[in-house]
Amino acid sequence: MKTDAKSTPEPSGFIAWFEQFLKSELAPYPGRGVVVARTVIAATITMLLIMTFRVPGGALGALYAFLISRESLRSTFRSGVAIAVSYVAAVTFVLVAANAFADQQSARILWFAGSMFVTFFGLRTLRHAEVATGFAILVVNALPIWQVPQTAEYRVEQTLWQVLAVGIGTTVTITVEIVFHAFRPRDEIVDEIRERLDAVRALLLAYGINKPVPSETVDRVARYSIVGTSGLRRELARSGYEAAANDRWSTVISLVGRVVDLGISAGERPRLSLRDHEHLRKLDTQLLQVQTSLGNWKNPLIIDESVASAALTSSIPQLGEMDRSLSLLAEVLQGADRFVRPFSTTDSRTNNIVNERDQPSLFIPDAFRNPEHIMFAIRGCLAATLCYLIYELANWRGIATSVTTCVITALSTAGSSRQKQVLRMGGAIAGGLILGMGSQVFVLPYIDSITSFAILFAAATAIGAWIATSSSRLSYFGVQLALAFYLINLQEFTIQTSLTVARDRVVGILLGLFMMWFVFDGIGGATAGDTMMGAFCLNIRTLAEMFQQIGRPNLSAATQRVHDLREEIRSHFDKVNAQADGVPFEFGLRRERGMAWRNLIHKWQPRLRTVYFLGAASFQHRLFEENDALPASFWTAIDWVHRDSAQLLTLMADRLEGKLTSPGRTSQVDSRLLLLRESVPAMMLTPVQLQRACGVIDLSRQACDELTAVLREMINSNVVGNISQADRLSAAHSVIERM
Repeated sequence: MKTDAKSTPEPSGFIAWFEQFLKSELAPYPGRGVVVARTVIAATITMLLIMTFRVPGGALGALYAFLISRESLRSTFRSGVAIAVSYVAAVTFVLVAANAFADQQSARILWFAGSMFVTFFGLRTLRHAEVATGFAILVVNALPIWQVPQTAEYRVEQTLWQVLAVGIGTTVTITVEIVFHAFRPRDEIVDEIRERLDAVRALLLAYGINKPVPSETVDRVARYSIVGTSGLRRELARSGYEAAANDRWSTVISLVGRVVDLGISAGERPRLSLRDHEHLRKLDTQLLQVQTSLGNWKNPLIIDESVASAALTSSIPQLGEMDRSLSLLAEVLQGADRFVRPFSTTDSRTNNIVNERDQPSLFIPDAFRNPEHIMFAIRGCLAATLCYLIYELANWRGIATSVTTCVITALSTAGSSRQKQVLRMGGAIAGGLILGMGSQVFVLPYIDSITSFAILFAAATAIGAWIATSSSRLSYFGVQLALAFYLINLQEFTIQTSLTVARDRVVGILLGLFMMWFVFDGIGGATAGDTMMGAFCLNIRTLAEMFQQIGRPNLSAATQRVHDLREEIRSHFDKVNAQADGVPFEFGLRRERGMAWRNLIHKWQPRLRTVYFLGAASFQHRLFEENDALPASFWTAIDWVHRDSAQLLTLMADRLEGKLTSPGRTSQVDSRLLLLRESVPAMMLTPVQLQRACGVIDLSRQACDELTAVLREMINSNVVGNISQADRLSAAHSVIERM
């Protein structure tokens, strides 16, 4: 979404665009310097320990400074425990398999391929990213040791050295994080959201004065818009929140990102009327209330109802949309205590099944049901095994870094295939050829102390860390740069006197990148735009299935299915966002269509998140009923409303996919809710039941209103599906008449 199109002139030519791109991505923002400093300190201390105690294979140990969670002290401890478990599992896996296959040369290729399949399958399906990463990194570095004809004692010793190297990196990084948290306690998610809202407030205040908006104010909001919310979503994924709290924060993050985009898209200084000035003042008050309510869910949030009426007459569409996003955000914040409870506190009727579903699980819910996970593992296994065959057949084990590169590359969640390829290749060249081999030629011959090398190492790490803290459009470049530099200069505890080693490792990195591109992207790879739209449509259908579960008579079975669907929905939301970040890097005839889809999805995604949140809240009303349970007739009536919502969602997916399906009986949703509300007094409910029934009806009303509004926009859009203009106008007329 080109959110700063009005505030910043569109550059003419690739060079001008690239300069502006780098300027926006590499500009400082609040908290960036601290994160870089923590990374540099952790990586440098790790390097000093590895050099001092002469630990071979230290490159990946230093790389852990880039991989370990930094969101909160709790998540840091969780990461440390998870990584320790992954080390034990990886060493056990390698040594047990080595006992069976290491001395059978004909079986080594099968052993290697099978191990790579398990590794890539774990990267895709293990619930905790830290466990998957630790397991994969140790396995991929230990396996080449057992492919070399040496004594068993030597190979066991070298395997344990690998464990020590990554163990040092893990311990040092966690210790540095604990020290920083002790001196600078901070809730990363809450503070970063508040900083974004504060930047929007400053921009809105600047809009309201009769002077040009300061460039630093525009740049601050534009920077947050460019960086996006992917970093916040990663922090949330690693935070360890329960499912209900995770849903709430995910919705808040998405809506705040929408507010930032709307703020910068209004222009450098929009033309305002007197009514717009009053609207800006009220929006500022609303933003301030949201800021103070974050992290304090019991604090009542009072929203000025007059803002909605001002939004209807505003001359700036972005202000009206911002008000809508803030209103949705208020609903999320206000409903936190009423509707969101952890699944572990159910009543006795559902306690057994829910507690069973909430037991810790190593794998994601669809790990063994989704064929995409198997295909990912097969492709990763094929890429790594091809690298292994090449360096074994060529007797060129110096390029064994190709296998490591395959695994590290698979950790990336950057958007499009071409985007990832550019970032990987560019990072390998910058870190391997320029920084790595450049330092071997021009710097290291003149260094005679560990202090001088530490300065060089810290400088290279700082470059990689600064780039790694950019948005997903550039961040992986920094990680790949650091990896390439470390593989050349930190794999041994001595300074290399020959460029042959550096050359081989750079060739290995490039070979690994080529194989990953060839297997993942060259063979039937889809564009980021198509993948984004496919994931978006799949998520809409998954949401429809969730609404269908709410009224199922078998509450235990519905609870199990909703629990799994919530995991899938969150995964789909993240996939859509990741692919949307990569659409600008696509080329060819489909790029324009992909950009148009991206703009619409950025608009619809937060609203679907809100619908998901409201649907989950409705289900929890039914699941967590206490003594004053609502009558079955009420839930039967609500079930029909939820089925209507599911029909609306299915119709959305059909329209996006270009299917000319019948609009169905969606016109009944309003009449059903009206009749239900009118029939509630006749149910002879207690005051508690009446309040709960009205709450469920209000939730259903809000969800249906959001779905109806989004469906109208989808039907009227000129880039949706393959529907012709005549078909689209006819469908719009028939559907809107029924709503």
